[in-house]
Order: sequence, then structure tokens, then C-alpha cells
Amino acid sequence: MTVMVVSSRTLPAALAAASEASSRALRHVIVIGTDEDLRADDRRAAEIAGIELRSFEVVEKAGESAPVENVAPAPDDLASIYFTSNITGTSKKGVMLTHKVRCLKTHPRYRAKVVRLSAPLMSKLTPRSAFFAPPRYPEPRCRYRRFPRHCTAKPEDHGKRSPFVVLVARRSPTDRKLTPHSSLYGTLLTLSRVAHVYERVTIGVLTYVGGSVAFYSGDVSKVLEDAQEAKPTIFTSVPKILHRVQDQIIKQYGDSFLYKKGYGNKQALLRQGRLVNDDMWDLLVFRDIRTKFFGGQVRVLVTSAGKNCIHPLHYLTNAKTTEFFRIVLGSQVIQGYGLVEASAAVTATLFNDYSSTGAVGAPLPCNEIKLIDLPELGYRAEDVPNPRGEILVRGHNVFKGYLGDEEATRKVIDADGWLRTGQVGEVLPNGTIRIVDRKEHGEALALLTLPYVTFQPLVTHLQNVAPRLPQ
Repeated sequence: MTVMVVSSRTLPAALAAASEASSRALRHVIVIGTDEDLRADDRRAAEIAGIELRSFEVVEKAGESAPVENVAPAPDDLASIYFTSNITGTSKKGVMLTHKVRCLKTHPRYRAKVVRLSAPLMSKLTPRSAFFAPPRYPEPRCRYRRFPRHCTAKPEDHGKRSPFVVLVARRSPTDRKLTPHSSLYGTLLTLSRVAHVYERVTIGVLTYVGGSVAFYSGDVSKVLEDAQEAKPTIFTSVPKILHRVQDQIIKQYGDSFLYKKGYGNKQALLRQGRLVNDDMWDLLVFRDIRTKFFGGQVRVLVTSAGKNCIHPLHYLTNAKTTEFFRIVLGSQVIQGYGLVEASAAVTATLFNDYSSTGAVGAPLPCNEIKLIDLPELGYRAEDVPNPRGEILVRGHNVFKGYLGDEEATRKVIDADGWLRTGQVGEVLPNGTIRIVDRKEHGEALALLTLPYVTFQPLVTHLQNVAPRLPQ
């Protein structure tokens, strides 16, 4: 890396790391701000390290005086390097993601195909519609094409309405009086780190379609205050925070007769495949909860399970919590599964799937999934009634490789392009995936998660793990 852009707060750490590095490849450091933000000590440290230090203001002025044509990247060009623990969790690796993987809409051919794909859909969208136009590079067909029996999704809708990233309908050309909080815009409140791959993809998409992005204050205890101010339509959170919010709602409203009656009635409707947010019980009880805890505008709540999840621990939102927020918010809860090596997401709940099975959804349209046997753990792809095995992913969202480590790359990506996730999953009768185990263990169960672990799944998990424990 020859150029680095940093803030004035992180500049000393960046210069210290550059001076201690074995290779002196870094030549330019750009500090966000003006020349007044550059301290004399930092200038001297940069000079000693042989680094040219500039402010972003100077770079902008130089660009204005000498404009150049925009260079559109090719699909296979490197877009980002994410440093994270590798799939086995043994060490930190640089995950290389290309522009094709990140689905950045910069390539001319890509933009043209997106326009042709989305034009007929845009005319049919309502203000409450959401869709995702998948990348139009040649894609492998998804292996599992079955969809939930009690939802209205059809196989041909897969790819037109994907829950990976929510894109709210663009405004009409005749409507010029929209504000950032207008119903035609999507407002995202994100609680994850901006450096996380999922956040970068989501923020990029929301920016592309004209949505708004709100960042929480950094204090988890003030998340509800942030939601009151931002009034998000899309709320992304980790399961741990959702569990805490659920506890607060139950503590404040759980003993109310109207709450119990309304919850039971909406639960019955939900299990019939009807997700409502405007009936009598919403007016009497749940509208107040939505306004008090989420700002009153949430249409979609997104939570995810990472590569370290083991159902039903705290990395994975359990089925009861998912059902709870669908009832209380009257909005769809999207449960997804992914990892950095697959550019954030591999599966996600379909928008019309309201089942409570603990699944993490169906394969995304840009990848396919298969299971392979793990006989040493007792999992086989021929298991009845649900096939089980290690989850392998192949598609255009799979990463290019680990930076400078071809051997580690070959260990996780085989000759046919299949990425080994290290997670054990099972395919449910409706074609969705449920995480049931992890190929390699070593993490302890956090005490915070104990109230959310149901007895029988824990017994099943211990039965699977016990044979591998040292005697």
C-alpha cells in the first residue's frame, strides 16, 4: 500500500506503524481536514519515515486544477481488503474482494444491465416495495429452488425480491418535494462497525438509490434514543441487542391485558401467513411500542448470523425472538447468514416467509450452496428428513483469496470454486438453511445468552460435541 487516508486522531498511530513496518511501501498519507489539522510533531515523524504528508483540502484543490477522466474498474479488479480471522479462526488474514464481488455499480456494462433489469420492475413498485437487483454477470443456478409453502413467493421471484440489501423505490420524476424522511426513501440505522463488510455494502447501496444512512452514537445503551431521532425505516442490529430490547418491551408491557390479548391475536395471524401492522391491536398497544423503541417507521429489521454462529447461541437470533419482533413491529425480520469471504451474505429470509423455524433463509441469487458429508461428526448429505453437512458456497460473491497466502486460500476454496465455510447446516423441507453446528469448536458459551438457549437444541448440540471432547 502506497497511499493511506486517515483522520487526524489516527494519524500518530498510522505513522508509528509505518515506521515499524519491514517494508517501506507507504509513501503518501492524506489527513482528512485542512493544513491547520497537521501538527508539527506529525510532520517531523512523517519526514523521518520518508512519507509525504498532505491534507485532504490540498488534494481536493490539486484535483480541481488538474482534472482527469474517471477510470472505471473492471469486475475482477481488487476493491477492498478486509483483515479478519480466517474461516478456521487461527489467524488474521487479508480477505481480497473484487468489484464484482462487492457488486459496486461502477462498471459501464454492469450499469447498462442493471437499468434493463430494473426498468420494468420500477413501474410496478409502490412506496412500500423493496427489491434487490442482483449482479448480472453470468451466474450459476441456485441448487435449492423450493420456497416456503405458507408464503406467496414464487421461484421466478428469486432475484427480483431478495432480502440481502433493501432498496426502497426511487422517487417519481414528477415528485420533487421529498425529504430524507419521506416514505419513498429508505433510512438505515446501523449499529455495526462501518468497517464491517456488510455495512459497507449496505451503505453503498442505500447511497446509490438515494436513501439515508444514520449512524448510532456509539453508546449501545442509547440505541433507542438514536432510533427516536433517526426514525429509521431499515433497522440493522446484532442478535444480542435485539434480545435486550425484547426484554425491555416484555418488562414494560408484558403484564398488560391488552398486550397479551393483542400478541395472541397477531401471533395467530402471523402463523396463517399474515403480517399486519394496522389492526385494532396495533392502534391500542403496538403502535406505542414501535414509536417508543424504534421511532415508529421501521419496515424491515435485519439481523445476521456470522461464521462463528452455532444455533441457538447468541450469534443467531432464535425463532421466538424473530416471531416476537414480527408481531410487535408488524414488519418483516430478515435473518441472514454470511461471512467476509462471501462478501457479507450467503443466505437470507425471503420477504414473504413468516415461518419461525430458526432458519437463516434461502440462498442468494448470486450464489449456490451445497452440503458435503462430515462422517466424523455424524452429518451426511443423505440424512433424512433433512440433509446435513458442511456448507459450501460458490458464486460471484466468493472472495478472490487471502492476501499473500495462496496456501490458506487453497485450503478454503477447492478447484471447482467451492468455498468451505466451516459451518454445519441442514436443508429444511422448504429449501431454507438452518445452522446446526460448527466444524471446529473452541468458543465458550457467554452467560448473557443463557436465557435464550432452549433446552432441547442445547442437548442436541452437546450430543454432537461430546464425542469430540478430550477424554
